[in-house]
Amino acid sequence: MTQAPRTHAAAVKALKAAFAEIADGPATQAFVEQVGRDLAPDELPELSAEALADALVAFWTFGAQRKGTGPAVRLTSMEPGLDRLEIVQPDAPFLVDSVMGEIAEQGLSVRAMFHPVVEVARDRKGVRVEGGTPHRESMILVMLERVGADREAALIEGVRAALGDVRAAVDDFPAMLALMGRTITEVKALPLTGKEAARRDEDAAFLAWLKDEHFVYLGARVYEYPRLPNGDYAKEEPLYQPQDGLGVLRDPARTVLRRTSEPAVLSAQIRNRLADPMVVVAKSNVRSRVHRRGYMDYVGVKRYGADGKPSGEIRFVGLFTSEAYDQPVAEVPMIRAKVDRVLARAHAMPGSHNAKRLKNILENHPRDELFQTTEDELKDLALGVLHLYDRPRVRLFERRDPYDRFAAVLMYVPRERYDSGLRARAGAMLAEAYGGRVSAYYPYFSDTPLARVYFIIGFTPGDHRVPNFKALEAQIAAARGPGKTGSATPCGCQAAPATRSPTSWPAMARPSRPATAIATTPPRPCPTWR
Repeated sequence: MTQAPRTHAAAVKALKAAFAEIADGPATQAFVEQVGRDLAPDELPELSAEALADALVAFWTFGAQRKGTGPAVRLTSMEPGLDRLEIVQPDAPFLVDSVMGEIAEQGLSVRAMFHPVVEVARDRKGVRVEGGTPHRESMILVMLERVGADREAALIEGVRAALGDVRAAVDDFPAMLALMGRTITEVKALPLTGKEAARRDEDAAFLAWLKDEHFVYLGARVYEYPRLPNGDYAKEEPLYQPQDGLGVLRDPARTVLRRTSEPAVLSAQIRNRLADPMVVVAKSNVRSRVHRRGYMDYVGVKRYGADGKPSGEIRFVGLFTSEAYDQPVAEVPMIRAKVDRVLARAHAMPGSHNAKRLKNILENHPRDELFQTTEDELKDLALGVLHLYDRPRVRLFERRDPYDRFAAVLMYVPRERYDSGLRARAGAMLAEAYGGRVSAYYPYFSDTPLARVYFIIGFTPGDHRVPNFKALEAQIAAARGPGKTGSATPCGCQAAPATRSPTSWPAMARPSRPATAIATTPPRPCPTWR
């Protein structure tokens, strides 16, 4: 029999009636009030108001005892065909995002979610009591389509792992912030002069900018590069004390730049990076389970010995905040200086049409690429795109990850030729050319005659092909997709607001968003880009 539509008033009435027989303390009242505000008549229409109220009473009762300081988690079934994921734990940032991210990654269907935060006191056995010293507790109830017996354990394990990472990152946040503060002081104290001093100051400003709420700190480690008696670097792994890792890097098994052990100092990739700038931004191998799913951003800060050579490195992993992507380039230390140097080296007359175009190209370049691309690479790319404005055609620009884990490929095509079919075929061609996989793609449109797709092509380090880009450009130019899909954007994707970047896939490739641009929602994430 079809259930009669449930009104909000009826749901609240049933909720209050169900809780009438429960001890009416401040915590209970706060729970009922918050849940009552979250009740939506159009959610869970198959449940009567009384059945939904009974489920919420069962959730409150589940939280009556919580042993230890960790979360209480359970998955329980109810009719018709629903499961309840129930979590009770000390309140902390990122809890809901992290739990919902785990649920989404496991491909489960969410029907409703409630998140009351209440102040409760507990005795030594963890039993909720009246009186005592209250503490804020987060209570998360997620109503799911039936999970299935074969997936229940994986869900509980995944949620516990995500909550464990949240706790590690939150507990160690003050220590990570203090480490960043000491790192900034250390950088500022380096005895440099001239241009090197100017770059040191810009690096210090960048680190201070990160510290000023533009980076979500999730982990940190301090490494030392082992040296031989003659001063050469030893063919050994960088040294660190496992007990000194912070946040998610407490776990010594979690690597930052490779899948297995940390790279040896004299491996080809690391040896080439020793001459890099003092501060390096890249993508880590650590996948975030906190706040936002995806590979964390890695910020490495070199330390120098008395001989002026790199003696070690401080590595921070985390996520750039949305504000870090939304700020104009001119307000972001390190990349603003890089862009200024590129504009100067391009020799475009200040105020000229080409100078304005170059500035626009760089302003709208994917922000992660601005952080990670070298000055030479960025200059060549900007000039290459500038030439395309008057002669639109298919063109590919590649930036290879310095640790040989992926390639970032920017594909430009005449806007009138672009559709989702062409994007799909181009991605398949790139994956085949590298012997890898399309891990993510981000179409981008503005009022220029060009459409752009930012591809991330993942592959195995040292085991991939080197594409012939001229041949690929010719193949893509000759390709014909199956046609437009009839959606509101040229790519056939659901358009995202121009003022907000996508966050369901890692921040490794967020497109820039001028007022006239459309940044499309990213595709379903690929399991790995490595």
